[in-house]
Amino acid sequence: MTAVSPIRPEDLREPLSELLVRELRVWHDAFAEEHMRAFDLGCFPWHGYLELSFLTTYEPALADRGDPFSCIAEWKLYNFGVRSAEPIPTERKHLGRRMQLFWESVEAKGPVSERFLTAAAEAVSSDEVQVELARYRRTSDFVTTVFDPDRPDPVNLVRITGAHRGGDD
Repeated sequence: MTAVSPIRPEDLREPLSELLVRELRVWHDAFAEEHMRAFDLGCFPWHGYLELSFLTTYEPALADRGDPFSCIAEWKLYNFGVRSAEPIPTERKHLGRRMQLFWESVEAKGPVSERFLTAAAEAVSSDEVQVELARYRRTSDFVTTVFDPDRPDPVNLVRITGAHRGGDD
């Protein structure tokens, strides 16, 4: 069994960007018929989880909900790939575990959590990831999100403007 080494928040951006690019490539054909409204990257270093989710234009479970971002776990394509036989979710679990090991090793959990969330937002904002997201069918108001789940007022930590943001309605 290979030993898992912790990863610091400042070292997360590149491997996470690479992982996101690979996963988005793998899932593109499976989701070719879907029209995407949002892509959310859930980052939970205290649990060792990275959750990739798409919000589509057809979400029957959200019909009675106001804000779809208040119930990401109910999205049709919430945390896609976790139950798949593809090897990529294993990479996702491995990177999540590395985050968790670092998070558990420090006393100042809050600031470290914020640094991990910032690194996740930077990874999903990278040109490489945005190019892969642009291959999907997206609405004109398509948005990419990373939220701090501990904040009472959810703020999207991703700051994307211009061509990366919109879709192909």
